[in-house]
Amino acid sequence: MNNSENALVYWGLSLAAGAYSLLSLRLLRQEYLRAPANRIGVAMLAAALLTVVWSVFSLLALAVSAAWWLGAQSADMLRYLCWGVFVALFFKANAAAVQGPWYRWLPGLASAGLLGVPALIVLVNVLAGATGHMFLMVLLALGGLVLVEQLFRNLPEDSLWSAKPVCLGLAGTFLFDLYLFSQGVLFQGVDPDALTARPFVHALMVPLLLLATTRHRNWIAKIRVSRKVVFHSATLVLVGLYLLFIAGVGYYVRYFGGEWGAPCSWDWFSWDWCLRWRWRFQARCEPSCGCFWASISFGTGLITVKNG
Repeated sequence: MNNSENALVYWGLSLAAGAYSLLSLRLLRQEYLRAPANRIGVAMLAAALLTVVWSVFSLLALAVSAAWWLGAQSADMLRYLCWGVFVALFFKANAAAVQGPWYRWLPGLASAGLLGVPALIVLVNVLAGATGHMFLMVLLALGGLVLVEQLFRNLPEDSLWSAKPVCLGLAGTFLFDLYLFSQGVLFQGVDPDALTARPFVHALMVPLLLLATTRHRNWIAKIRVSRKVVFHSATLVLVGLYLLFIAGVGYYVRYFGGEWGAPCSWDWFSWDWCLRWRWRFQARCEPSCGCFWASISFGTGLITVKNG
């Protein structure tokens, strides 16, 4: 990286740290930690704080020592797990309320995560290298997308107002990371332009998360999943088609010549995906051929093929 690219990375990580610090302060002001604690609010606060830790540790790894990368990668994976717990708790009746001594298990679970995740990252890097770590991130991003889809599509109409910003914010984050790390797995290397834009994209999702916390003081209680939960697989089908498309283009580039073009604007790409998910959510349509393909956009200028 040259000096301008380094400065852009520093600005992006600083912006992400500041944005998620604001989100953390907002959640603290809503007093989710006060007895009786709100488990869903605690999970969201933990995810926000871990994002701040990820940003700070990444800055330290770039500016001080590469030894900080293990802490940054661990915080990155832990925040994904917290976001997954945050979404999954909505599927349990009265999950927000404290029932029983669940908080007694919290220190143990936190210790297991803080010790187990770094050990897992080291083991995966020893056995499979950087590709193994990227594959884990693909699984986490895909799992997050599936959970977000299940949450939104199993909500009654009166819960949509509170849930839309959260679902859009998380979907934008997971979609971008899915693209970033799936490309890294398929082509044995992460696009440096996309990697530079990653903290900016994550920071751009914060206004949506903040919007959810301002629509109602007790907005978590307003999100109630239907009693008859139905599993929807549109996300899995879409991701499968996307990976097949990327693999096909990569095959063409490899055997017929050409190169991958730099993305025009990763931030615009993420907002474009968010808008498409918003239209899809708003329509509340089933994944029929017409509306399903309407939500797919591969012609965004992210990939250019040049015949050699």
